Amino acid sequence: MNKKQSWIHKIQDWVLPIHKHEVPQICSLLALLFLIAFNYNFLKLAKDSVVIPALRDSVVFVKMWFLMPMAVLMTAFFSYLNEKYKDYYTFLIIIGAFFLFFLTFGLIIYPNQELFTPKAFVECMEQVVPQNWSGLCDTVRALPLTIFYVMCELWSTTVWFVLFWGYVNRITSFEQAKRFFPLIALAGNTTGVFAPLAYNWAAGNHQRLMPNYFVSNWYYSVALICMIFCIVCLLITALFVYMNAKVFPEFKSLPPQVQPKQSKPKVGFVKKISFLVEDRSARAIAIIVLSYNIIINLSEMQWKSQLSRLYATNAEYGIYFGKVMTWTAIIAVITDLFFCSKVLRVFGWKFSAKITPWVCILTSIGFFGFLIADHYGSSLWLHSLPWSPLAIAVFFGSMQNTLVRASKYSFFDPTKEMAYIPLSEKTKATAKAAIDGVGSRLGKSGGSSIYQILYLFVGNSLAACAPFVGVIIFLLSWVWLRSIQHIAQEMGHQALPTKNQEHQAYSTSETAKGENSPSLKESTAGA
Repeated sequence: MNKKQSWIHKIQDWVLPIHKHEVPQICSLLALLFLIAFNYNFLKLAKDSVVIPALRDSVVFVKMWFLMPMAVLMTAFFSYLNEKYKDYYTFLIIIGAFFLFFLTFGLIIYPNQELFTPKAFVECMEQVVPQNWSGLCDTVRALPLTIFYVMCELWSTTVWFVLFWGYVNRITSFEQAKRFFPLIALAGNTTGVFAPLAYNWAAGNHQRLMPNYFVSNWYYSVALICMIFCIVCLLITALFVYMNAKVFPEFKSLPPQVQPKQSKPKVGFVKKISFLVEDRSARAIAIIVLSYNIIINLSEMQWKSQLSRLYATNAEYGIYFGKVMTWTAIIAVITDLFFCSKVLRVFGWKFSAKITPWVCILTSIGFFGFLIADHYGSSLWLHSLPWSPLAIAVFFGSMQNTLVRASKYSFFDPTKEMAYIPLSEKTKATAKAAIDGVGSRLGKSGGSSIYQILYLFVGNSLAACAPFVGVIIFLLSWVWLRSIQHIAQEMGHQALPTKNQEHQAYSTSETAKGENSPSLKESTAGA
């Protein structure tokens, strides 16, 4: 009997290291992230299938000239809300803003795109913009699609990384994070299986209502996509209200990022950015976020350029992209379920954090090696294969995107969030708002700016930029690895507690708990 209990305990310790009194906490957090991550993956499919087949290589200008300014404005808006309202109401206001935009886009803006296109301004732009930058004019000409792309991107940074993870970091201790975060990442990864199913239903639904208004099946599909997103937003709102009424009741009464009896500091946007430059720990976290986002942006745009040429229609593009997302989710779920938590606890934070950059390096060798060989005429052997060079390029890019994103969801996200926890409450709040609100967008805009600079010298073609992009990716990966080393030294948590220490922490928490689940103050005291 003792042996049986020992084996059961080992299995639980490996797969589900959660105490009984923590079940309401972890279940509610898992459900909340599932809904937020569902919308994230759903919007990824939507923005790529709606925008990229229309703009193709011109999309590099969207991230630099539209996404980055909007990210700065969103961060400033978040800072304003955070100073004026409590965190509870800030969360609800931002969810409501996204709800209103996508409801308006699906029902009004997209079916009437011509009304929202600044034609006269585009004609003036064409007279002054260099020929190799003609894609910038295309992004303004398709302004409704450009704004849609930007809002889809902002969901991940604003809602997932800033709101959700900021909420989690305030209600969990460092010891809980080692056990909770891999499971939370698991919930987010499973949505990569369900989001494509919902997208395929919306994209393939041709039972049009109001056929005189929705002039094509695709217009109606976009309206359905926006309606699904809005329904999930309502579910997120209802769950968040319930959680703060029943599971974490004290969170609703706390002002943001300070103890209950302290006055709320006024921290402006410029001060947040200057703080990010001056603080060594926050700067190192910002570097790994910037490095990942620049690398994934550089490689992903090459892959999506090939994919948009292989699948010409919006629906076909989205369906294939959904298959890649599904495989990414499957690999990430398996990794989360059987390896992530154990690797974190056995090998430590530093080893786990280095997995993603090494996956980037290894997969980039195959993908960019093929692109360079094919573009510069050294690929005669490719034409003897039963697949076209374009199909092979899409396969290599799909493999890279799948493995890099799976490792990102399984290891990069949890280790990055754990790097915030040892910081003080004030430092944590300022660093997180600056890094996740602007840093990740700056990384993607940085990738776009690299392409725009290369366009001036090698021509308006992503394929021609491949050799230079490959070198940049390897250099950034080295900088990324160096920053991880620095963070590990600052944290002093390269090795996680032994099992005996974990069991002692569990026992202590259960003793303190009594019959009720821990309050927010008890949860945050350990942080």
